[in-house]
Amino acid sequence: MQGYFGIYWTYPVPWLGFTRFDGVDHAARISRTIRYQRDIIRREVAALHGVLAAEAAFMENAPDRGTPEVAAEIAQAAKARPELVPVLVDFGQVLGWRRHPDLMRLMNDAGAHFAAPDPIFLAGVRFDPAAHFRDWASRWQDHAQRKDSHRQDVLAALAAAPHGGNAALAAYLNAEGLRTHTGKAWSADNLRKFRAKG
Repeated sequence: MQGYFGIYWTYPVPWLGFTRFDGVDHAARISRTIRYQRDIIRREVAALHGVLAAEAAFMENAPDRGTPEVAAEIAQAAKARPELVPVLVDFGQVLGWRRHPDLMRLMNDAGAHFAAPDPIFLAGVRFDPAAHFRDWASRWQDHAQRKDSHRQDVLAALAAAPHGGNAALAAYLNAEGLRTHTGKAWSADNLRKFRAKG
């Protein structure tokens, strides 16, 4: 019976604090995209009468594009299990704008099997990846458009802060729960750059 290696990947969402996960089970709990890929691939392997012998989840470095570094990391993981056929969901079949060219090239070279990104039910709710990613693109655009209002919120908080240098002010903003627009904690350095923009 052929063994398969399920490979799942997603983008980070730093402004929501989604920047890491610990293994496939944790990833599937906190990411619908990972959970979707896992379920699709498990169904695909069963339909192929194979066995899903290994799984791994990966997070991209960038929130808006696939990177060659993560593609190489995934390819290396697949190379470490040469007895298994890598299997991935090919979002590009219906979502050309989410295609990951570096990953697709390396996985094609590795003889990967690609599953179609069909809508399925997750926990009783229909999950359509095309609609899901359109919604995320819209949320990302809304977030980007709030950059000016976020800046005003930070400036107002700084105006109310006790006097101090950038390190003290960064600590103050963090304690107030006010992060950078990209969701990172403030540091003396990024606050200095923020204030230098006027």
